[in-house]
Amino acid sequence: MVLLSATAVIIFHSAEAALAHYRVYFLNAQGRIEGVHEIDAATDDAAVEHARTLLASRSTSFAFELWSGTRRIHAELKKG
Repeated sequence: MVLLSATAVIIFHSAEAALAHYRVYFLNAQGRIEGVHEIDAATDDAAVEHARTLLASRSTSFAFELWSGTRRIHAELKKG
């Protein structure tokens, strides 16, 4: 029974470790940062999709940049 619990904890920590940490910087019409949101995602593509959803809900933001540490993952202007 104890072994099963220890295995469950190891599996939980392994799944948690698979997520990467990202920062989404929201830019105004002048290209200046007006907000930041931190997210965790399993892949860069999943993080981009999440950032797009966040951007769509912000009325004053015109673009976003997605970063993971010092690596810029993606930059995008709001559509529409």
